[in-house]
Formats: sequence, C-alpha cells, structure tokens
Amino acid sequence: MKRWTVSVTADIPYPWEKTFVVERSGPGTAVSDAIRLYRKVLREEKGKAKKIDSFHITVSRIPDVKPEVETLLDQ
Repeated sequence: MKRWTVSVTADIPYPWEKTFVVERSGPGTAVSDAIRLYRKVLREEKGKAKKIDSFHITVSRIPDVKPEVETLLDQ
C-alpha cells in the first residue's frame, strides 16, 4: 500500500481545512476515505451535519523510505 497526504477544505460558511494521512492503493480511494473522515470530524467538532456544496482537495504521495535510509536518519 502507498501512503497519501490528502488536504480537504470546504466552505461551511468559512474555509475549514483538515489534512489526513491515509494508506491506500491509489489516490481515488485515498480521497474517498479522506472525505469520509472529514465529514466525521466535522460532525464531531461542529455538532451537526453541514451541507457541503464543494470541496478543495490536494493529494500527494508520501515517498517510500528504504530501510537503509531509515537507519541513517536514526543515527
């Protein structure tokens, strides 16, 4: 699986941004899961469901770090 950073922003009525790190096989599933998590966090923090007309989404893949590099970084 690949790791993805997904930033989701929606205007409800002001811009509210959350960033999630998800581990999925592709960017489509990563975005889908991030939107689901965004709605869940929104309900928990704001207390009720809000109507979201549009999202602004930024997706980037987190590069895999080889084990040799991890040991060098730990030293």
